[in-house]
Amino acid sequence: GFDLEKPLGELISVSNELGQVPVFRLFNHTAGLKAWHPFFEKRPLTLGELVEEALSLPLEYSPGSKSPYSDLGYFLLTYIFEKHFGLSFYEGFLK
Repeated sequence: GFDLEKPLGELISVSNELGQVPVFRLFNHTAGLKAWHPFFEKRPLTLGELVEEALSLPLEYSPGSKSPYSDLGYFLLTYIFEKHFGLSFYEGFLK
């Protein structure tokens, strides 16, 4: 199985406080991530580039204290899914 209580830093390389946030907080938008960031204003990004930039952003609030919808959390979840299961999100969805 997959442990949703596991800190992000145990699954992907994270060099800031987001590394201590458990995975489940990405699902319910309580990880402390910004609600929005202008990722695609410059050019289209790959998932890896998007995740790298998202991980460089500071947290907007203390994890667990608010729950604004955040695309960033779902980008990170997609990346973690693909790394953990070795499938694209689309392939995993079809299975």
